Amino acid sequence: MLQSKASMGEKELQKSLQDATEQFQKLQKDLTKSAKAHHQLDTQFTENTSVKEELALLEPTAKVFKQVGPVLVPQELEEARSNVQKRLDWITSETKRIDGVIKEQEAGLKKQGEILQKLHATHQSVQSVSAGGDNRK
Repeated sequence: MLQSKASMGEKELQKSLQDATEQFQKLQKDLTKSAKAHHQLDTQFTENTSVKEELALLEPTAKVFKQVGPVLVPQELEEARSNVQKRLDWITSETKRIDGVIKEQEAGLKKQGEILQKLHATHQSVQSVSAGGDNRK
């Protein structure tokens, strides 16, 4: 009876360990997605900064076009500058938001890693006690 209770506890511990491992992997996957989104925003910021610099070099009478599908449509220079600045502002705010999400995810991942380590240690000690109990027979 005592051995069945011990094996029952060990099974529950294994289940907890498996659940914690799956949660850790999910958190890692989410963090990877967020890091990828951050990288894309960095790329967009660089591209839009280049466009802003190019637009700043143009004379006020220069013709500017924007692509809408396969067609180039004329656009006022100031409107183009304004649109690029709005995109840069949005990208900046979105990057800050993603930075916050990443910090939260990193903290959650660290916490889950600590839980996982404790469960591993507990599991190993239970296994060594079980193995020690078998030697006494």
